[in-house]
Amino acid sequence: MISILALSLALGSVQAQTTADPKLMKRVATCKATGDDSAPFVIIKLWHLSPGLNTKLPMKKVPDQAQNISEIEKQISAWIETKSVKTLIAEGCEGDFDEAQFHGWTLNDLKAKAKSKEFKDIVTHPLLKLEAKYGARVDTMCGDLRQSIKQELLAFSDARATVGYLTRLEELQKDPVKQKIYLDGAIEAYKIPAGTKPEAVIKLLREDLKKNVARIQELNRERSDSFASTAMIIKDEPIVFVVGGMHAKDLVRYFENKSRECVVYEPLHYSQDEDKVLATLEELMKDPVKK
Repeated sequence: MISILALSLALGSVQAQTTADPKLMKRVATCKATGDDSAPFVIIKLWHLSPGLNTKLPMKKVPDQAQNISEIEKQISAWIETKSVKTLIAEGCEGDFDEAQFHGWTLNDLKAKAKSKEFKDIVTHPLLKLEAKYGARVDTMCGDLRQSIKQELLAFSDARATVGYLTRLEELQKDPVKQKIYLDGAIEAYKIPAGTKPEAVIKLLREDLKKNVARIQELNRERSDSFASTAMIIKDEPIVFVVGGMHAKDLVRYFENKSRECVVYEPLHYSQDEDKVLATLEELMKDPVKK
């Protein structure tokens, strides 16, 4: 039987092998869990490219997310080279990873360019590039739910539209002529009875935003739980997740409930914290404090 000391040393060794290079990313959270003899999970926050962006086509400029993606590629490459990590879990795809497509690129597209000089400058999902580069040395799995992705994107789109009307209606309260343009637009878009007062429309829009935010949170948790449950069956090696910031928070919650160890890393050029975006939406749902 393995001793507690030997187990502690072994687990500590695994954690050391998956420690991130501070020149590439920083640790921002850990799971407050009792742990067991299972290897820890590693969660890396990804600043997503816009869903509809096709980076296979000529681009006027390099996307702002490129450095964040490059840092993830370099860090995971270092772990693969030292044989510290083999299994990776990707957000944004369901089913066989070999059939996944991100930003216009397929795995076969990237395999064809893996040994070219231009490969390092290709901007797409970092795990797609790593799978193309390392082949059998990595095992990348899709952990997402395709239908939930579509529904969440739709909920975000609806929320943005509501925020647009809500913000303009509140900003123009002292200019009823300009406000009426957005008031009429909101009444038509949300099928509100004609003649409804601005204050009542604003209240209705906040209620609509509240429903969309709740839907976003529900779908995000559903997707996060799918990632986590996919990984829970593997206990003898570190698993690396590459997911958005909102998922990182949900994964920590999930693993803490399961008493599994984890660490969350954020690339140095990670910029768009999805938690802050959600917090902004939640703030807009609130009625202003009346003085």
